[in-house]
Amino acid sequence: MRMHCHEDSMMNGPARHDTVSVVPYLDATSAARPRAAALTGLGRSVQSFWADPHHDHEFGRRSAGGLDAAREVVAKYVGARTQDVIVTSSLTQAIDLAVQGMAAARRRAAGDTFIGSAIARTSVLHALEHCGKPALVSADSSGCLEADEFSETFAAHDKVALVAAEVANVEIGTIQPIDPVLTAAAEAGVPVLLDGSVALTRTPLPEHWDALVLDAGEWGCGFPLGFLVTGPRLRLRPTWPQDQDAWFPGGISPVWAFTAAVALEDAISNAEAEHARQRDLTDQLRRELAAKEQITVLGNEAKRLPHIVSLAVHGCDGEALARALGRRGYAVGTGSACSSSTIEPNHVLRAMGVDFDGHLRITLDHQSTVDDIAGLSTALDTALDEVIDN
Repeated sequence: MRMHCHEDSMMNGPARHDTVSVVPYLDATSAARPRAAALTGLGRSVQSFWADPHHDHEFGRRSAGGLDAAREVVAKYVGARTQDVIVTSSLTQAIDLAVQGMAAARRRAAGDTFIGSAIARTSVLHALEHCGKPALVSADSSGCLEADEFSETFAAHDKVALVAAEVANVEIGTIQPIDPVLTAAAEAGVPVLLDGSVALTRTPLPEHWDALVLDAGEWGCGFPLGFLVTGPRLRLRPTWPQDQDAWFPGGISPVWAFTAAVALEDAISNAEAEHARQRDLTDQLRRELAAKEQITVLGNEAKRLPHIVSLAVHGCDGEALARALGRRGYAVGTGSACSSSTIEPNHVLRAMGVDFDGHLRITLDHQSTVDDIAGLSTALDTALDEVIDN
């Protein structure tokens, strides 16, 4: 379905003007480079959707139409109703809204125990810690959730307020065994918050969930923007003052929402070719890097997303190694470095039981080519020597 408002033609913009990177960009997690369609859509939507969508005049109604069109596009691709799509300023904000709203709605009847994955992204773990008592399920050495342990954890609690799960892991790229989690939660009448942020456009989402969070930065809109999509039977209770936008007081700019939807449609339409190219490139990287004594390539080889290569590094610090690679012309990530009083840096690798001294994460996007990874293996060798010698 095309975006049906008068700016529909922005999907067919002028000549491509993707951003150009001199240094190979291999750190696209939550921040893929902006798509040409998104840049074109942004320019045109600024001209059309600048007014306050709450105001009842021609300009306000036009902006409201742009916002509704954006929500409709997201709803279409995740199998939801347009009215159940909430736009937020970021993925973290979407997660926080979901956990707070679900917890508040169920606290009296179901307590404050939350079941989650020990390898979930840090923003999920922070939200669970803030709102309740998380019981975390570990993962195996390939980054797969331990389904049997999940069942045991579920059975060990009389009351569970919510389950937080993920379709695929953002640090490792492993696609998770989500069906047993959804089935067990449904049988117990416990709602599931599903992190589909890194999965949408790359692997099928399950048909049934209660709340879904998404990250427009993953599909190349060019800026942070989150989406919280709720199922028709889910109850949420705001824990903050409400206004016209109950779930995001003050509202979200229709310009950003519409641009994100344009990027999503472009990502969906080009997904097959982009992911095949990314799979070839990450296959090549995994073969080359697995041969190195100081590197362990992580993740499930058969069940993984096409664009992520995650590495455990032995004998040196991951951040120092990433800086050394940067000096050699390669921009890479170091994985989950966030910590709190209870969440350690690189908590995903620790939960998997992986032996490591550092962590590197290579993440491709829609613009990645073989030229971006050419020479990376050699550069990694010299970077390792530099960091270890120092």
